[in-house]
Amino acid sequence: MQNYKFTVTGYPGHEEEALRIRNANRPFARTAEFAAWHYRSLAGAPEPKVFWVRDATDQAVGMASVVYRPYWVDGRKEYFAVLGDISLASELRGKGIGKQLILFINQYLDQAVPACLGFVMPNAAGEKTVASAGWKSEGRLVLYVMPINLLRKARKMAGQLSARTIKQGAFAAIVRRFLNIYVPKGYSIKFSDTLDDEFGRFWQAYPKAGVVLEDRSAASLEWRYLDKPSHDFLIATIRHHDGLAGYAIIRMTDGQQTCEICDLLVASPHNVECLLAAIIIQCIQLYPVIEARIVLGDRHPYRKHLWKLGFLRRGTCGRYQSYRPDSVTIDPNFSWMVTAGDKDA
Repeated sequence: MQNYKFTVTGYPGHEEEALRIRNANRPFARTAEFAAWHYRSLAGAPEPKVFWVRDATDQAVGMASVVYRPYWVDGRKEYFAVLGDISLASELRGKGIGKQLILFINQYLDQAVPACLGFVMPNAAGEKTVASAGWKSEGRLVLYVMPINLLRKARKMAGQLSARTIKQGAFAAIVRRFLNIYVPKGYSIKFSDTLDDEFGRFWQAYPKAGVVLEDRSAASLEWRYLDKPSHDFLIATIRHHDGLAGYAIIRMTDGQQTCEICDLLVASPHNVECLLAAIIIQCIQLYPVIEARIVLGDRHPYRKHLWKLGFLRRGTCGRYQSYRPDSVTIDPNFSWMVTAGDKDA
């Protein structure tokens, strides 16, 4: 079998090659603008790295990358080495080369950033590869779905009528009345596409002990959602009288028929039901919405609140995995507050 070599470089100066290799081996192409956003180095973080598989002619035939993102572990800010863009030419798959690449990355992390935990939310193929190279599963991602208009959903599935042509049915009205129970007087919801200074104060005050969660400072939120190319996110804020009680990042997809809740954070656990109920009520008023969806890690403390509102568990949709150098330990009892928003994709 031909010999392959593994090398590591920075991202600047290799943008075109990285984009070419990544797009050649993935079902959906990424734009140069999106790649620039993905590889942006956040303030204070180590610079991104690209790991290459090269053949005997020095041509790149595979790659993976690491970008560094701020996380908080039991109240301490750390940088996780987030693995992504794992790409290998189709004719080389199943030959152990992908595993060798990940082992090469492990060695780099051990030597260059021994205090950093490796983190990845891979696709199914990547999940097996990184697991074979010693990356540990920290939990599964679980999809929850709440039906809002069963008649519209049934007709859409049957192809009888466009969802836009169907008026809100009786079921949606019942849902709205039910959800009103969870939004006490004094609470109000607002959708916007901007962040203000209050988000920074909210994050500073948020209790971070005993949890693992990605940084939700205003700067991180702005980069992850508002700076993302072609973003279609809305910021839903729940206020109690004059104070911010929580927020969620949502987007309306499938012709505004589905409300995807990508991220959320509340001041106290009892606000979860209030925030989600208020969001869905607002969506019923504004959009021809059929259902709401949310993906949470199976160790996320908010998942326990979903069933009260009628969210149904629809199954798992991948894992989140970590690589821990000897110097990195995390209490197994900590809650991992992982959402769909943690994935840089």
